[in-house]
Amino acid sequence: MKPKYIQDSYEESRNFLQSWKQRKVRQLVLLNNLQRGDQTIASTLLLTLFNRVLSSMYDDKLQVKFLPSQGITQNQLNSYNVLAQSDYNEMEKSKLDYDWCWDALFFNRGYMETLRFDKKRKIMSPHIINPLVFGYDPYFSEVQDWRYYWKWITKSRAEIQRLIENKTITGIKSPDEIPSGIDEYIWEYKIKRDEAKKAVAPTMDSAGGDIYQILEFYCYNEDGKKTVYWMDRDMNKTLWEQKLDL
Repeated sequence: MKPKYIQDSYEESRNFLQSWKQRKVRQLVLLNNLQRGDQTIASTLLLTLFNRVLSSMYDDKLQVKFLPSQGITQNQLNSYNVLAQSDYNEMEKSKLDYDWCWDALFFNRGYMETLRFDKKRKIMSPHIINPLVFGYDPYFSEVQDWRYYWKWITKSRAEIQRLIENKTITGIKSPDEIPSGIDEYIWEYKIKRDEAKKAVAPTMDSAGGDIYQILEFYCYNEDGKKTVYWMDRDMNKTLWEQKLDL
């Protein structure tokens, strides 16, 4: 896939979503101010309603159970339920569900990516996508119809070096070949979201020389196959690509 297509698609979706993201960041600031109590003179009604609705949506227990049906024994049924509970705990699904519900309630949308599977642990590896560092095809409302979607991820210098050595990343031979650091607005999105959700503010330097901002871009390649690409921060180099067997 040519970098220009990825750059053009990125700008297309970014321009479509930018005003929405900026409005949500301002609302995050408001929600965070309400959590500071006496430091800010404001009504806490919004915070109270938000937490009340969130508590009604979220439960930190497994919500489904296998029930008897034709052709299944009680021992099999018990095994399925024990396995489901084990996977729930192994995946830390209670934390994933909280983050998912929080995003769905605040941003009016929540995204959980279930693409990856941990072959060693033999369980799914779900991932909650921050809506503020995420973009999608603006021309289709249904996820299944999107031509592409993307999200920003971060990798440390050590991770990049390890992925180069094990031949996962083949587009570069050294981390020094790509720019390091995180764009200021991306870092602001993370800070505001963490402040509002966790009531903490990250103190790390966004321009750290050993942190790399990677664009993970999902689309159809020239052969019409679903493919994922990793691009550097400037979207000039393809670091990794893989056809998806979905």
